[in-house]
Amino acid sequence: MPVAFSKNMTKNNSTTRLASAALLALGIFPIASVFANPTASGNLSATSNASAGIRVMTAKPQAAVGQKVSVEQPANIAAYYQVELFPKVAGTIKSVEKALGDKIVTGEVLVQLDTGDASGNLTTISAPFDGVVSARSADPGLFVASAAIVPGVNSLMTVDRTDIVTISMPVPEAYVRFLTKDAEVELRADAMPGRIFRCRLSRIAPSMNAGDRTLNVEVDLFNGTSDEYAKFVEQAEANGRRDLKGRALPFFPEGMSPEQAVGLLPGMYGMMNLTMQQPAGIPLVPSSAIVREGVMAYLFKNDNGIARRIPIVIQSDNGTAAGVLWAVNGVNQELSPQDEIVISNQGELQDGLAIQGTLSK
Repeated sequence: MPVAFSKNMTKNNSTTRLASAALLALGIFPIASVFANPTASGNLSATSNASAGIRVMTAKPQAAVGQKVSVEQPANIAAYYQVELFPKVAGTIKSVEKALGDKIVTGEVLVQLDTGDASGNLTTISAPFDGVVSARSADPGLFVASAAIVPGVNSLMTVDRTDIVTISMPVPEAYVRFLTKDAEVELRADAMPGRIFRCRLSRIAPSMNAGDRTLNVEVDLFNGTSDEYAKFVEQAEANGRRDLKGRALPFFPEGMSPEQAVGLLPGMYGMMNLTMQQPAGIPLVPSSAIVREGVMAYLFKNDNGIARRIPIVIQSDNGTAAGVLWAVNGVNQELSPQDEIVISNQGELQDGLAIQGTLSK
């Protein structure tokens, strides 16, 4: 058996050599020879392409010069002042002088209470400011408990000051660093299509909302006409602005015709757009260079021919240019002017992949 096996092996080897010679004569390389020799021409081509890497365009961060950043969010339109009126003492309501929607004047009697005082004097509740009745929940003859003694007593009436409205908006954390009172404000209300109210910010909150990481900003807007605003300012200056928040005048929107009133109602749905100046020196990259995965954002950096995917924090993004910081191991760092950021073919890249970068001007 060993002799027969040896003869068969010799025969097979001879057959193999003859077959290989025939294939070589026809210009066909046997598969076995390619795998056995990694320097064969087909394998050299693949190795050469892999080492060359994917061709990409890169760009270096640019310093912001006159760059503006905008953010738009839903806005809450509210009365300048809103007060619920409660009874300080128990008694029976004798009269309610105003109904829903009625205008009121500072000091005007709104509700009278019979407290059962032997003198027969009635206790009164007066208007705290000029405004309007926005809710009424009491009628004559109703006995009410003292809110100073009994918890949970319902208010008798709610009054609003609506000659001024306060519009508030939550600003996302990424835009907070650009906030100043010089921010340009544009306000739109769904109930007033085509109308844009332009003004400035009245105030900026000093701390973030812990729940959603936003910062509240507010605008006080005069709600009448330009002629009414002139009279309002005159009266406000005469009384030392003592009935205004922080003694600051509200804004009257730019571009309004003299006879046109603002006419916003508390509770209307609106959108506020803020346009802010980005400080010079903050490095910018093309917005299209940012790779997003869920809530995470990344840039690919050309690291001597190797693509490095690095997480970032987006400071601003106007759709064309974005101000970003590297976010490595929980530490935010500014981009270097020498960093080469990949701005094309990001979908083909993985961290650690070889690339050939062409620097864009």
